Amino acid sequence: MLASRGYSVETDGVVGGVVSRVLAALALAAFALGVIYLAVACESLPSFLGAVPGDTHPRTPLGVALLIAAVVFAAAAYASRRRSTET
Repeated sequence: MLASRGYSVETDGVVGGVVSRVLAALALAAFALGVIYLAVACESLPSFLGAVPGDTHPRTPLGVALLIAAVVFAAAAYASRRRSTET
């Protein structure tokens, strides 16, 4: 509607920047949780992360899955940031 009145609305760079920042934050959070799940025994985890009394094993499959998700989020953030600055 604004474009039909002669106004120029360019939001691709702004929206792309926000999306890339959100994806980067998700990548950092997934990386941190992945490292925690790989390094800390289940009984030592805080209750909100799913502590299991008596279990001394780390949650390896969940840690690996979170590290893979971190790589995917980081790649998506990079692609989104690169796409928003190409215009």
